[in-house]
Amino acid sequence: MPDLVLFSDISEIEKSMDFLGAGKNELVIAGNFSENQLNELREKAKKTKLEISFCKILERPDHRELQQFRNKADYIAVDGRDLQLNKFACSTKGIDFLLQPFDSGKLYFDVSMARLAAVNNVAIAFLFSDFLSAGGPRLSLLFKNAAPWTALIAATILLNSFAPA
Repeated sequence: MPDLVLFSDISEIEKSMDFLGAGKNELVIAGNFSENQLNELREKAKKTKLEISFCKILERPDHRELQQFRNKADYIAVDGRDLQLNKFACSTKGIDFLLQPFDSGKLYFDVSMARLAAVNNVAIAFLFSDFLSAGGPRLSLLFKNAAPWTALIAATILLNSFAPA
């Protein structure tokens, strides 16, 4: 699985990949790109040794924008963080990722939405940058809101690791 990076300076990403020495050459650059920005990034990506895919992040529930980028970006994601965006992401065909379906406030993601996401093949992604930048009570609430989902993910991974091939 490639890494999802919320950053668009390809030369900096390439330097970081070399520094990490992880041997990974595949990643997904995600952002709320315009069509022109996406085309410029694709041109820059061709000049690197990395296998770069692009993910358009939708910041509002907009079916027209989804259709506009469906065949232009490699992936489509929705920036969660509220009930309306989470419902849109989980119930709409063509969405690949739901990013950070919770924050340090009220929990906007439940088991019924998780089931709907599974039916529509929407992957749930936690943004570690939110955890790294949080402190004190906000960090505690982020962990509290993420805990049920990390346990579910761990159980799923464990079950899948024992499934017959």
